Amino acid sequence: MSVFSDKRIFGIKRNNVGGITTAGQVSANDIILWSVFLLPVHIAMFGAGQCIVAVGLFIGNVFGWLFLSKRMNSYTEFSDKKIHNASEFFEARYGSKLIKNLSGFIWILSLVSILAAVLNNVAEMVSSYLNFDKKVCMGVVLLLLVLATVFFDNKAIGIGKTVIFIALIVLSIATIVYLFTTHSAVELLDIYRKTDIPGDTSKYLNILYYKGERADVINMISMLSVGMGCIGMPFMYKGVINIRDIKGLDSSRIWAVTFEGLTIISTSVISLLIAPVIYPAALSGNESPFEAYNMFYKSLLAGKEYSYGIRMAVLIIYVMAVAILMESLMRNVSEHIRGLVPVMKKQISVKVKLVIDIMAVIVAAVIVFFCAKYLDIEFTKLILLSWGICASGLAAPCIMALMWKKSTKYGILSGIITGITTYLIWRFVPILNERAMSDATGLCADIVGFLFSMAVIIIVSMFTKKTDEAEQRVFEQMRMSQR
Repeated sequence: MSVFSDKRIFGIKRNNVGGITTAGQVSANDIILWSVFLLPVHIAMFGAGQCIVAVGLFIGNVFGWLFLSKRMNSYTEFSDKKIHNASEFFEARYGSKLIKNLSGFIWILSLVSILAAVLNNVAEMVSSYLNFDKKVCMGVVLLLLVLATVFFDNKAIGIGKTVIFIALIVLSIATIVYLFTTHSAVELLDIYRKTDIPGDTSKYLNILYYKGERADVINMISMLSVGMGCIGMPFMYKGVINIRDIKGLDSSRIWAVTFEGLTIISTSVISLLIAPVIYPAALSGNESPFEAYNMFYKSLLAGKEYSYGIRMAVLIIYVMAVAILMESLMRNVSEHIRGLVPVMKKQISVKVKLVIDIMAVIVAAVIVFFCAKYLDIEFTKLILLSWGICASGLAAPCIMALMWKKSTKYGILSGIITGITTYLIWRFVPILNERAMSDATGLCADIVGFLFSMAVIIIVSMFTKKTDEAEQRVFEQMRMSQR
């Protein structure tokens, strides 16, 4: 259904999305970003130890769905203030436009960076396959994203995302089943011994080993801490606000955990099977995930009838999976840009509001285009930087705002600033022997920033003014509804 039938793009038709649709469209975001886009090549090259990152993602998502999703949904229902996303929740909870705008600005920067990195990679792949100019490919992809954001409402997009996400899960499981019907375990183990994997086969397939060496506790904590980014990203909060009812929310929690678990396990298994399937070829580390998948399915289906058509259909599913990730990023960026527009004192017409909504989407597309064109940072590093900033600066505020009644405006604000500052110092400032602390200690900046943020929120909140009585009543209603 077109948004023009509702005369708005953002902030419309609350409570119109079902449980399985919410689960599908929310799970499709960070899970596809990591399990489909970022992790496969690294798992294939360095072994099962890299799957600890996937475990961290699963833990982060489960925590969000079990402990935060219902609270966000309930608070939105009990509050008499407009809440359509996590930034507006902060404003309603603490009466602070500063926190709303600051969190919105951080999410805009982070999501724009991630979208620009993904767009750059996708455009590079399309331009090489179709022999088109890369800038033209970026422009066409962004135009499609703008049209999808403007013309389709959240429910229609959610259904499409869920269908593609389920297709991805089915494809992954079917691939594993097919592979083990055509290759015996003994045959695969024999091929592993011939490949150029780090360490021997037992170490490569052992989740406790990374790059052929046993992963220490610090490395494991760092890899698990990636899961905090799931809590610091706005996807889940936006999804549960739009859900139809509490029954639908309970359903979405079950479906989300199921979707995420199946995707993480199946894509991790496929990634570990890339090395023996493509042998004697090998990954160099410079391949995009699409190139790795293409090599995998080309070798797997070699000599089979209709292999080319099947391989193209499979790759289209992977491309569509990344496309729905990009649409989610675009929609979230556009909505947060729209949220930065000051509320006009004079009542304006619905048509003017619609124009402002559309302009927000266009502005988002222009910003993403120039970032993708001119940001000279390797795409994986850019995504990790953006992810880490959200994990360190916004995960703790999101948790404390929903879980701790006595958290205050100044506590949350201090936590956001402290978390991001700590992250940047820990990761980039040479402190110990002219090395940044993250390099010197091996401890990821995400977890350090998160812990400092959490500590500052608690300390500052203990000594600053609490929220007003009306908000305290809303929070208490929300807390009682969890029983």
